[in-house]
Amino acid sequence: MDTEQTLHNNMVLDLSRSIAPGIDGWTELLDLFNNNPLSKTEINAITSMQKLFEKLVDYETIKVGKYGKVIKLLQSNGKEQFNVLVKIMQNCQDAIAEMKNAAGNQLKPADNTGTPMQSVKKSEAPSNQLTSDDKTETTMQSDREHLSPEVTPQNVGPSGGPSSDKYPRSYTKREARGKKGLMVIFNFTFKGENSERKHAPVDKKHLTDFFKNELGWYVKDHEDCTVAEVQKYLEQARTTLKKDKYNNGSCKYYCLFVAVMSHGEEEYFITKGGTKFKYADVFSAFTNKKLPEFAGRPKVFLMQSCKGKELQNDIHSDHIHDKCPILDDSDILVIWATTPGCKAFAKSSDGSFLIEVTIKHFQKKFASDDVECMLSDIRRTIAYDPKYRSTPDATEPYRQMPCTWSTLTDKLYLIRYHCLLGKRPR
Repeated sequence: MDTEQTLHNNMVLDLSRSIAPGIDGWTELLDLFNNNPLSKTEINAITSMQKLFEKLVDYETIKVGKYGKVIKLLQSNGKEQFNVLVKIMQNCQDAIAEMKNAAGNQLKPADNTGTPMQSVKKSEAPSNQLTSDDKTETTMQSDREHLSPEVTPQNVGPSGGPSSDKYPRSYTKREARGKKGLMVIFNFTFKGENSERKHAPVDKKHLTDFFKNELGWYVKDHEDCTVAEVQKYLEQARTTLKKDKYNNGSCKYYCLFVAVMSHGEEEYFITKGGTKFKYADVFSAFTNKKLPEFAGRPKVFLMQSCKGKELQNDIHSDHIHDKCPILDDSDILVIWATTPGCKAFAKSSDGSFLIEVTIKHFQKKFASDDVECMLSDIRRTIAYDPKYRSTPDATEPYRQMPCTWSTLTDKLYLIRYHCLLGKRPR
């Protein structure tokens, strides 16, 4: 017997036969979803009807058996070719509704006296095992309505039970809809000094071009700050997140990024005037305990600085045993430019290795990959690409090995900000 998910999957196949990349109307179809709810980058990454429906499910524009929003959008376009798509979706929606009604009628008592039904024996209970149809390539969404009470998320303990995707999530793509990220940059140039970071303006441009211009995030840039100024701007950022509410009660920000670009050592970076500032003091300013209003939302720290004076050559071990003073805190990701005790490199024309490579990978893959997935590619590129070698007064090339420390509890995606339905929240 067909399930709701099977009917949904078959519908997607039928739609694919009617319109696909390279066929007249495909580009026009995708344009209907531009900023409603998909970004241009997300649209450019869609190569099939299946991919389109996966995105629409992510944004909850559709659910299995509920296609009204898309049907209405297609009808409003007036293109005759879309009438076929409307008919396919409407037929599937009607069939699923009829299936639900039939299932509801089977559960009614035999008489109308209101006598409660007898308990169903366990052997007669619906099976929760996926059918072969649930495993086909066109599966877009798990059929969660078919889960028995014994395996629903609220009844599962911390060990065992269903996979983690059954648990509530705090920063998935759908949770970020209509919200933006907050980016705080501390960029130290040391202009006019012997230790001047001539690549600092390039690093700043890489970050602002992507996070502000590409993603539409709110970016605050601070340059050559003293210790007191760093503390002041950290407090300002924390205050911003404490008051993170529109007038309608919804949140503005789903994520925080803090970038620190300076000279540094194992436990601190250098501020204006040569004063040291501990990395730990940056992290601890945004812990869940100190910032309960932002608890459960991701905080990412991008630390572009040396962590010592050692040089890494081609046979340097990349095993990382880093200490972090905030082990008990969740939803934090720290991205270090290099491993403990070692130097980080840059080129005046391209900027810091970490910033340049990170932004290049973010621009290329943010629409499809989560941050930690992209970080593995970033580490590999900096470690092994011949371009990212430095020869500081030596006859052999030296390498740089970035490392990360994470307590993120979910996949973190970089979401371009756009207002839902074209209306900016107040």
